[in-house]
Amino acid sequence: MFTAFLSVLLAGAPMTAPKGSHTSYGIGASTSCGGWLDVRKGQDINELYALQQWVLGYVTATGRLDLEMTHTDAAGMWSFIDGYCAGHPLVTLENATIALSHEMGGP
Repeated sequence: MFTAFLSVLLAGAPMTAPKGSHTSYGIGASTSCGGWLDVRKGQDINELYALQQWVLGYVTATGRLDLEMTHTDAAGMWSFIDGYCAGHPLVTLENATIALSHEMGGP
């Protein structure tokens, strides 16, 4: 009986990530670079728009850390990510976006 109570109690307990780690949410966190490249070549404008907006949101959030990041336009970002993903098709779009952020002077 106590074990069942404890199981229910712990099931509702919030889990915390180890210090220094983070959790990413959204389409870019689970899409592979190969998937990005397929969408860029395809006809699904809605999926492309969703992925692009995820990247822009991630870079914008990184820039909010008051860092001196290089300014560019979206076309420059897509070009960088296309090149990164061509060389790393198995990693996630998040990894490519982190590399973009580093290239722009972010963390």
